[in-house]
Amino acid sequence: APSRHWHATLADKAGLADGDIGKVPSPPGGGIARGQSPADAGAASGRQVPLLAGPVGERRALPAPLGEAQRDGILLHALMEWLAPPATPPDDATLADLLGVEAESLVAPLALARQWLTQPHLAHLFDPARYEQAFNEFPLVDAAGAQRRIDRLVLAPGVAWVVDYKAGLLGAEAMAAYRVQVQGYCAAVAAIWPGREVRAGLIAGEGEWVAMHD
Repeated sequence: APSRHWHATLADKAGLADGDIGKVPSPPGGGIARGQSPADAGAASGRQVPLLAGPVGERRALPAPLGEAQRDGILLHALMEWLAPPATPPDDATLADLLGVEAESLVAPLALARQWLTQPHLAHLFDPARYEQAFNEFPLVDAAGAQRRIDRLVLAPGVAWVVDYKAGLLGAEAMAAYRVQVQGYCAAVAAIWPGREVRAGLIAGEGEWVAMHD
């Protein structure tokens, strides 16, 4: 069966079916080469990767119609994949074309994505001088056997950062369930890089950092 990519995760969050979404290419240089599995990436760095999804492949664009908040949330995730290092960001017009939307639709989510990327308290997650390696949309399989993608995984000396994105802030009940999900991501990452402390957090709202590790 084909692996589920960012479009499936985002469709799940928005309550959409996979078949509702059209195709859009993934950005080059996202930490794992297009068509390269995390096992290959791990082998290149001398690490064994026991929990994996399939190779990075096609991404998918936006369904229609969507509410403005849903649309902006999905666009924000896609923009972070295209803008966060090691990706080489295209210009705004190219981004709009790649994502299959009008340029006006990108104004709000693009401004928010750039705000996140330039927050001083998040520099350790987005400034390549502050870490060893970073992956956008890192694929893995959780303990229950479900294929997942971590929005961003950052490897720094002795530490692996599991980062997820939310356009809005979660309520207490949703946060409790979400914390369990993130703990599963952390367990998978710890199995891949057992020598590193795994820390996790959520970037939400205007760039708030919500720590999810103990």
